[in-house]
Amino acid sequence: MKEHYRQLGISEQVYDYCSKIEETLKDRFAKIDQVTELNQLKVIQAMQKNQLSEAHFMATTGYGYNDIGRECLEAIYADVFHTEDALVRP
Repeated sequence: MKEHYRQLGISEQVYDYCSKIEETLKDRFAKIDQVTELNQLKVIQAMQKNQLSEAHFMATTGYGYNDIGRECLEAIYADVFHTEDALVRP
């Protein structure tokens, strides 16, 4: 891997220095990865529960009437954040 960084103009000293620092942060990164994975699973579960499908991504009139995609997205947000309802707008 060092060789690839060297080809990009990054010295071996800088690579070694950063590698040492990165090693000291390994536990923190692992905890962040665990939280990320848990949150991703919550979102996937909410998508499955609300039966998100390609039909929810179809074009609408633009007025928001009977927009099943938006309604499904709001239901997903409500499930992920454990709320009664959610309002999600761009």
